[in-house]
Amino acid sequence: MFKSCEEVIDFIYSSYMNKKDKIDKNLNDKFTRNPYFTRKLIDELGEIDKFQRNILVTGSKGKGSICRITAKILEKHGLKVGVYTSPHLTKYNERIKINDKFISDEELIKYANIIEPLALEIEKNAGESQYFGPVGIGAAIALMYFKDNNTDINILECGRGARYDDVAVINSEYSVINKVFLEHYPQLGNTLDEVAYNKAGIIHKNHKAVFIAEQYDSVNRIINNIAYEKSVKVYTYNRDFKALNIVQDSFGIKFDIKTKRQYYKDIYIPVYGEFNVYNACLGVKLCEEILGKINKNKLQIALNSLSWQGCTEIVKKAPLVILDGCINRECAKYLKKMIENLKVERKYFIIGIPDTKDYKGVVEELRKIADKIILTRPKNTHLKFTDEQKLYCIKENDVVIKYEEIFKKAVIATIKSLNKNDILCIVGTQALIGESKKIFSEGYFNE
Repeated sequence: MFKSCEEVIDFIYSSYMNKKDKIDKNLNDKFTRNPYFTRKLIDELGEIDKFQRNILVTGSKGKGSICRITAKILEKHGLKVGVYTSPHLTKYNERIKINDKFISDEELIKYANIIEPLALEIEKNAGESQYFGPVGIGAAIALMYFKDNNTDINILECGRGARYDDVAVINSEYSVINKVFLEHYPQLGNTLDEVAYNKAGIIHKNHKAVFIAEQYDSVNRIINNIAYEKSVKVYTYNRDFKALNIVQDSFGIKFDIKTKRQYYKDIYIPVYGEFNVYNACLGVKLCEEILGKINKNKLQIALNSLSWQGCTEIVKKAPLVILDGCINRECAKYLKKMIENLKVERKYFIIGIPDTKDYKGVVEELRKIADKIILTRPKNTHLKFTDEQKLYCIKENDVVIKYEEIFKKAVIATIKSLNKNDILCIVGTQALIGESKKIFSEGYFNE
């Protein structure tokens, strides 16, 4: 019997950790992942997903933002909303919440104790390199928690994919596919079309609709073809909903949203980055389908009350310090464009991206506008950082790039060197963003 959250977390990750050295990182997920372990677990728990209203969310970026935006709008319209996302920033409990309240330690332990013997029995049928996905076990805990608390609707974020993802096997009413680009290759595929095919695996034949962000043409074709084959209605950006009149100022972004049902004028979000506007559009259209009609005042209250953790999140204003979970070239392009539109002087970046992510793409994009880049790494020992990365990034001389092994030391030294009109952007994995939030919560940089 588990008696602590630490024991629960060790259990959730145990299957993966026991198999990770046997997993060929060059293989597609279909050869290493078995989401039907999660399906079997949920069935053993009484098919608990079939008695709940669920929404599934995937994409290459912004999945968590879509979940938070949609949940907050529905909550402000009177619904009790369960949310399951990953990863967490500072504590595992952040992944499972109802109306923005995290699951308690006691509840997490209780549900894990119910699940453990079932999961261990199911895993006996795993192949040598197959594992019980941690995201699947977490999702099962979330569904039990949501059921016992009588939520009206739940929003669940897929892991890195969809077709072979543990969350995608959950019975659901709607699916959402945010922007898709080439990432996690070869696990999701070696081409953009293969990644799109993987992500489109989120669409179930019983879905009422799938909501699609603005996509590359080939991605759009693949998703629409699969939706057509399964007779699922498609709502897509530009045709069924879109953002207009986007204006960024020093405090956030103002814009309009046009759908076939309503025109929402002068919407404001207290965060930078146009991609957040597109996330809001997608969330609004989904909520329209669920609610029928959205109250403009409640919509604005919902967006104002959001915590934009790790997504161009402002943690200090003079100098301006922003946190962003950017780990690939595509996201770096958005971040670069956003910073170019700000009235700042020197632009500094602290970047902590492991070898398994697109650190090259991020550095190559951000060095175009950077005055200085500091490479570092979070404390998370599961993330791989090698000297090869440092040598690759530092060899170019068009911008000053340095390396600092201790992340906190890099942050403190950099902020001390900045003027009030400068900007520091801390970029990297959620582990790095989580460590950043701990540093700033200590009050060291209070104005």
